[in-house]
Amino acid sequence: MNIIIKKTNEADEAYKIAESLTHYFNQLGLSHIKEDAKFHILYGAFIDNKMVGFVTYKELNPEAIEISWLAILSEYQGKGIGSQLIRQSLKEAGKKFKVCEVKTLSDIHPDEGYART
Repeated sequence: MNIIIKKTNEADEAYKIAESLTHYFNQLGLSHIKEDAKFHILYGAFIDNKMVGFVTYKELNPEAIEISWLAILSEYQGKGIGSQLIRQSLKEAGKKFKVCEVKTLSDIHPDEGYART
């Protein structure tokens, strides 16, 4: 499986991926993703020119970004695509930014789907 990670402006494709993951994103989250994918830094994971996953980074200041959203199509989860997407996009973003923040829920949060991430 040849995976291409690249910066993209395909916000609508990113939104479609998130929209297909109904067990991860509610309507409020989807509305934020729809806007954030347009204005945050967007990287996609592509197989045969099809976006199968994405990550967005919000610029916090000239030296720092924050992962705002990450999603991989269900049929491609568990194959290392998300890890590759993060590693390669951070390598590229690291040419400009020095810090990347990640906010997550506590290990004791009861959401099983979130715990898997």
